[in-house]
Amino acid sequence: MNNPITWEPVLTVGECDILKQVKTTDDEARAILERNLPLLEALENEDAYSGTVGCPHCIAVSSDYIYGCDQCAWREPIAQSGLVMQNLACCSMTFGGVHLVDAAMVGYSVRSENVYDKLRTGEQPDARSESITFVRGHIEWACMVLGIVSWRTA
Repeated sequence: MNNPITWEPVLTVGECDILKQVKTTDDEARAILERNLPLLEALENEDAYSGTVGCPHCIAVSSDYIYGCDQCAWREPIAQSGLVMQNLACCSMTFGGVHLVDAAMVGYSVRSENVYDKLRTGEQPDARSESITFVRGHIEWACMVLGIVSWRTA
């Protein structure tokens, strides 16, 4: 696979240190790319988008729509990182310094992903740029897992 990253890296060294610990297979990394590349394109083109790739980590531990968070690959790295654990461990992680709650134009669920044509959480002037940063961080992470780009280190 060619390197899809055409921007300056957004992930911090600290974020990379945590993401390295989230057990992610090459197939899961490819699913992360499959999920996030169309989201990025929609955000950049200011389009709405709905996909059905879903979260490869959720799908790996849950055969239906019930979250398997107690078995999720995110749980231990987030707990060890000192980040405040949210209901879903993955929601505690930032990508490029942006939390999911601040990426207000993006929606992730177990089996789908969306770019909304309007904000889902009220008026946020930086919502599009924060959403783009958040999605770019996912793409960088997947590329690091696949060895397309190197992990950022101090």
